[in-house]
Amino acid sequence: MWRAAALPGYLDRLAAVRFSAEWLGPWRAGKLPSPRLPDPVAQLAATGLPVLLLHGRQDMVFPAALAGQAAALLPGARAVVLEEAGHMAHVDSPTEWLAAVRDFLS
Repeated sequence: MWRAAALPGYLDRLAAVRFSAEWLGPWRAGKLPSPRLPDPVAQLAATGLPVLLLHGRQDMVFPAALAGQAAALLPGARAVVLEEAGHMAHVDSPTEWLAAVRDFLS
């Protein structure tokens, strides 16, 4: 979270999530497929669909520059960086997030 004011609402939503370790056995046994797709850029580009990459400028996990780099690799992609948002950009800046989605879809 980048905006401290958004943290209580996020924690309330997170408290309602119920986690399970049902995946742990298959993971330890090596039975789960990798979540990493081979050449994800090529797979996205092959769809021919427009792509919106929304990113928080204050993301401390993935630098915001990655959104622009990914958009440059994908035909028809658009990167939008939300200045006052971190890794949870949709929670930090919900109004701006939804405005970017609406603009992209229109």
